[in-house]
Amino acid sequence: MFGGSGESDESHNGLATRVASELFSKLRERESSCHVEVDVSMLELYNDRLCDLLLSNQNDSESVVEPTLKIRLAEHTTSGLVEVDGLTMEPVTDASKLLDIFNRGVNNRTSATTKMNADSSRSHMVASIVVCLRNRRSGHTVRGKLTLVDLAGSERVSKSGATGEQLKEAQSINKSLSALGDVIGALTSGSQHVPYRNNPLTMLMSDSIGGNAKSLMFVCCSPSDYNQRETQQSLDFAKRCRNVRNNAQRSSTGQLRALRAELSKIKAKEKGGNAVKRRPMGGCSTFYHDQLQLQQQSRAPSRRPGTVINWSPLSGLATWSERVGRSSKKSPMTAKLAAYLKDIQAGIQREHIDLPNRAKAAWVYLDN
Repeated sequence: MFGGSGESDESHNGLATRVASELFSKLRERESSCHVEVDVSMLELYNDRLCDLLLSNQNDSESVVEPTLKIRLAEHTTSGLVEVDGLTMEPVTDASKLLDIFNRGVNNRTSATTKMNADSSRSHMVASIVVCLRNRRSGHTVRGKLTLVDLAGSERVSKSGATGEQLKEAQSINKSLSALGDVIGALTSGSQHVPYRNNPLTMLMSDSIGGNAKSLMFVCCSPSDYNQRETQQSLDFAKRCRNVRNNAQRSSTGQLRALRAELSKIKAKEKGGNAVKRRPMGGCSTFYHDQLQLQQQSRAPSRRPGTVINWSPLSGLATWSERVGRSSKKSPMTAKLAAYLKDIQAGIQREHIDLPNRAKAAWVYLDN
């Protein structure tokens, strides 16, 4: 990924060096119209465990305090990108600083000597570059992510001679590569379910190898006859990856999710604000209390907040009694209430009495 060491010829630069140079060359063209922010993170997947490669004390085993790293898939983040909670994110301003960070992360990566390689990678390395552009005039923000993944090669234990801890490392590497093969197979077959969650490696790469992403894969093969079988398997895997078809386009998933959450909060607030405050019933009839309880328990969409009846003037009582009577066909309960109101009106006229103060304050909810 980083090319030959000590090579001065630019034609021998590795992928990471070319990416750093080209990325900041493109960003310089946007500096006049956009505010640019670039953040970098690096981690390795070692024995199915995530390790932060940018910790300053990574090489000091006695002082290392490993943070808890938790993967959050794109559908659970506001940015719409895969994120790792607790992972170190370092800002960079130019290509040289980015390459320095790459070198620091590579030096912290786990490696060992086997019969196949003098410096064999014992983990998968994932470097993520998150670019954020904010338009200086409109304030519109665009965010993108470039992921560089250096996969450890599949390993035949009979050739590498791995034993003990190296044997566990080889098993973990092969298991994660097998999970990646399952994901590639699901993407090429058009399956409804893509098993990203089967392994931390595929979870980290879920926004890079499928959906709204453009993916490039480079396969390293050995020309030796001794490694013919491994070379054939690698080429077959590359052929399957070539059949994956993604539709790379601008994504607004994170923004839509945030807007929907805000809309839900506004609706909940409006619903709470429109609720009618009920006053204490005091000495009012139990009929009205039952009416309130039934109205409160009803959750049908067709029911609406009802009408407030003011009991204070006798003329107003007669008016509301007539209104309730006209709507009696809609609900048996309102018909019963209409008859009850007429009885009260007749009693008031007969006895020439006024209603108690508490009854004047009663609120009754009716079907409209």
